[in-house]
Amino acid sequence: MPASQREQRLVAERRDRVLAKRSAGMTYQQIADSEPSLSTASAAVQDAARALKAHASERLREGDPLTLELERLDQLERAAQTVMRTAASGPAPSPGLVLKAIDRLTRISARRSALLGLSNVLQPNGERQPNGLDEVAAQRRKRRAAQGW
Repeated sequence: MPASQREQRLVAERRDRVLAKRSAGMTYQQIADSEPSLSTASAAVQDAARALKAHASERLREGDPLTLELERLDQLERAAQTVMRTAASGPAPSPGLVLKAIDRLTRISARRSALLGLSNVLQPNGERQPNGLDEVAAQRRKRRAAQGW
């Protein structure tokens, strides 16, 4: 029997709290210890993963410009990686083409960094700022894993 609407709402709220705590720098074990309904760190990991999946599908459904642009950059990166691997491993390797592909990959990376604000990730004292990048990174890892990267 499916969970009631109230139970679904409570689980969604808990998952949002788990994501907030994770982006604030808490470990999964600390999160599990702070949430009475989570018995293990693995349960916190699972909650975070499910929350990210829900948020990602919402963002894609809404046509989030950042998500769409990151998807485009991922496609360009895959194409450049393919060119680089082919040029480097063919019967007559083409160093010029490999270097062009590397340059293109660097430019894609710079564009992605600018979009995500990665230049402002560290505070002056060297500590990491919580800025939602964990969610984006997790989404990218999932997409890449699903595509065999």
